[in-house]
Amino acid sequence: MMPPAGTPVAIYARYSSSLQSPMSIEDQVALCRDYIQRHGWVEVGVYVDAERRGTTWVGRDGYFSMMADADRGKFSIVLTEDLDRLSRVPSGTHLVIEELEALDIVVCTVSSGIVDDVDVAFKAAQNSRYVRGLAEKVRRGQSGMVRRGLNAGSVAYGYRKKIMPNGERGHREIVPEEAAIVQRIFRMAAAGLSGLDISRQLNAESVPGPRGKPWQSSTLYGNKTSGTGILRNRLYIGVNEYGATTRKHNRAKGTVTIKVTSQDARTRSESPHLRIIDDELFETVQARLEAAGSLKVHERRRVEYPLTGLVYCGCCGSKYTTLQEKLGCKGRVQGVCDNRRRVAREVVEDTALAGIKSRLLKPELIEPFLAEYRAEVARAIQEHQQRVEGGAKRLAVLEEEKANLVAQMRKGILGEVLAEELARLEIERRNLQREIKGRPPEPAPILDAATVVARLEVLLDDLKTHLKGADENAVRARDILRSFIERIEIKPILLAKEHKRGIGPVRITVFGRLNALLGRAADGHETQSTSGTQMRQDLANLEFRYWVDFFGDDGTPDAQGFADLALISTALVESGVPVGRSALIDILAKADNVTPDYGRFQPLSDRVKAALAYLRAEGDARPIQGGLPSTSWVSNRLPLTDEQWRRRARNEAPISEPMPIPSISLGAPTADVVTIGKKGRKPD
Repeated sequence: MMPPAGTPVAIYARYSSSLQSPMSIEDQVALCRDYIQRHGWVEVGVYVDAERRGTTWVGRDGYFSMMADADRGKFSIVLTEDLDRLSRVPSGTHLVIEELEALDIVVCTVSSGIVDDVDVAFKAAQNSRYVRGLAEKVRRGQSGMVRRGLNAGSVAYGYRKKIMPNGERGHREIVPEEAAIVQRIFRMAAAGLSGLDISRQLNAESVPGPRGKPWQSSTLYGNKTSGTGILRNRLYIGVNEYGATTRKHNRAKGTVTIKVTSQDARTRSESPHLRIIDDELFETVQARLEAAGSLKVHERRRVEYPLTGLVYCGCCGSKYTTLQEKLGCKGRVQGVCDNRRRVAREVVEDTALAGIKSRLLKPELIEPFLAEYRAEVARAIQEHQQRVEGGAKRLAVLEEEKANLVAQMRKGILGEVLAEELARLEIERRNLQREIKGRPPEPAPILDAATVVARLEVLLDDLKTHLKGADENAVRARDILRSFIERIEIKPILLAKEHKRGIGPVRITVFGRLNALLGRAADGHETQSTSGTQMRQDLANLEFRYWVDFFGDDGTPDAQGFADLALISTALVESGVPVGRSALIDILAKADNVTPDYGRFQPLSDRVKAALAYLRAEGDARPIQGGLPSTSWVSNRLPLTDEQWRRRARNEAPISEPMPIPSISLGAPTADVVTIGKKGRKPD
């Protein structure tokens, strides 16, 4: 029975989204006012909710204002165009009707009049079916668009909507300026820069982010499981994917829970015209993201300097860390070591690079090991092929297991347990696919030693240039340098009187992997690339070692003395026979391009005398007397007795007689000695 004329009535109107016209509110109110006029009721208030969903109460200020006035008894009728304006879910519809009935307020609709229990039950079921049907139609429509090669949903960074003459929606095209930024982001990520580093660099350059907002690491990383985020978006490799997640709404709280769907439940299509990133770079970044995700928090920190964590004390084995702006022994601080020497970080870095280029990269030193290196690469290729074949078989088994699990889940059998097992199989499957796609180690090119040396010299020059920067090239350069330098030891050269501030000469010994270095000379290697899907093998069966004596700012010896030590120590090692003082003076004169002077107290004579005194004090050289025309000098690096040296001087023994140690030793130009041998074999 309709309420009598003069009954106070409240009007409620609502529309759902910004896609609908705001005029919808005015139209609803107009219909309600006509209805009120026909029945002679009195309008006491209008309550509206614009752009608010009927499936939740969250944000519906108009509804809550109406219910507050209902408690105050301001009206006896709530009039709306239809019941779905109040709520589109059964529980919500029943709730509002029960609350209003408890206040003796009648609910009336323009479409059907006074609402009774039958109307509530029927309309609630009808509205619920409408909501579910609409959602299913939207998903079906968007999935169909993806299958046709179109794009559903929002526009990813790097693309824009493309207007078609026939009005068809879902087309995208690449924005060249943004695509260049995407490529740069992937290159920086492949080089090892973190999301925070990349974001800071782009923001510092005033590069606008998606929707014009500043860059954040979350924008790049997104969600690992659902595949969101720029670095995980497969559209950049031309793969359009839809349905990675489903949404569950909590109607009371207004919250949304996102659930990741299984891989087989997603719709995919190829969109090669939208490709921005090549497969190799994309997979490289995915491998880095996956590796970073498995690390502990303290392990994720990127090294700040090229040799961070690789420098150790040669006395106690503790790490050399930054102490008062220079590197010093951590054991000294902890009271377990007496090594007071401190060395500038730049000195250690320069020593490592300069020593490799000037002394290790010699054709006569590299040639004996090229054949073995090629054999090692061939072995690695064979092992990689075996792993690929085994991985392909395992992948077939995984696909079968996955299909069985999906079939059981569709039957409703132990859904949660099977979902966890399915997720585990999916992770293993993707890892196997990535390994199978990876290129094997490149066959070792048939290069002569001189060509290998020339290529590596270019690489080292390139590294030295980029190490000074702070961009992705600097990160790549650090990674390359660390790939063939394993350890650096610093040991003090004792003085008669030690400096209290730790100033004094040190011996810097560099240990590295020869095979890792030789691998950089292969054809097609990018000198600044440290990443790729190719399966680099650990061919560390050969190691190199060289030491350099460095003199700090205590003034003894000076820069000239340092150069003299390099030349004289090299001559003593490489000559193979005792060397007299006059011959050493000739070497210095030739280096200086001057006429030799052999007299006592002459500059060249004094320089030779100082260098020999230093080498003798350090145990690196000794004089040979007796049976020779004059005192001569030999290197202690060559394990020969005095008598054997004398025989060599008298030509009684061939200089090429076998050495009693299985290694190659050559003098270095910066007072260093280079040793190459099997890994694990410690030179004398």
